[in-house]
Amino acid sequence: MQQNGNNEPQGFIPSIVRTFLTGPLSILLIVFAVLAGLMAIQLTPREEEPQIVVPMVDIYVQFPGHNPREVEELVTRPLEKLMWQIDGVEHVYSMSRRDQSMVTVRFYVGQDRERAMVKIRDKVEGNKDKVPPGVANWLIKPVEIDDVPIVTLTLTSHDASASELRRIAEEAEARLASIRNVFRSDIYGGYRREIRIEADSTRMTAYGACFQDIMMAVSGNNQIADSGRIVRDGNSLRLLAGNIIRTVDEIKKIPVKVVDGKAIYIEDLAEVIDTVQEPDWYHHSIYGPAAN
Repeated sequence: MQQNGNNEPQGFIPSIVRTFLTGPLSILLIVFAVLAGLMAIQLTPREEEPQIVVPMVDIYVQFPGHNPREVEELVTRPLEKLMWQIDGVEHVYSMSRRDQSMVTVRFYVGQDRERAMVKIRDKVEGNKDKVPPGVANWLIKPVEIDDVPIVTLTLTSHDASASELRRIAEEAEARLASIRNVFRSDIYGGYRREIRIEADSTRMTAYGACFQDIMMAVSGNNQIADSGRIVRDGNSLRLLAGNIIRTVDEIKKIPVKVVDGKAIYIEDLAEVIDTVQEPDWYHHSIYGPAAN
């Protein structure tokens, strides 16, 4: 065998090439590579949407009786400054509306979700002394990846009203809840049924009543409490005391107070209307081809 100047035997590499070209070794290697690829596809764990941990938290603050500008100045901005003081916070978003503020805190990718919640709760609890008077309560709610809607269904009709469409949507939501792997469903839009009590200030003044009297009368006649049990002859009977309002006529006949030995009912002080709620916002759905 001849050798070159680098002491490498000549003809060694051509012999390997000749072996792969003329023998069955190349076919066996190709078959082995295909089988290994198929096994890798079947056995390697994979996920259609990888779960990238990006902790996000929504903070809802109730501030009744204030317009959006007052809510922003007294609640939203001070809360934003507190959130920026937390380690690991990447962005802070906020929205101010009448009677309510919402602040969204987003941490850096990879931050632990539980530790992020603890940091925010500790920061809020540690600054209770700075809460302005009038704040009713606040809610700290984590934002999960499953909160992003996957399917949006829109109900529309030329004949049915918004309240009727909402009732249909509520029936559809109840059926969707029974489908496997459905995490959450929400209904937006439409009008909920609402029984409205519109008090007459003139009649209330004449009877010496106020709004607080009406509110206490309604709440006191719309609750049921457990009053104990009666056990006799091996049977147990549960006792419930109270009442649940079901119709408009029941609300009208709720007594508010007694004046000169005569009971004053809600119908003497206000108009009770079975209607739908007033809209807070509107949703618009556009059909047809997109405009260029």
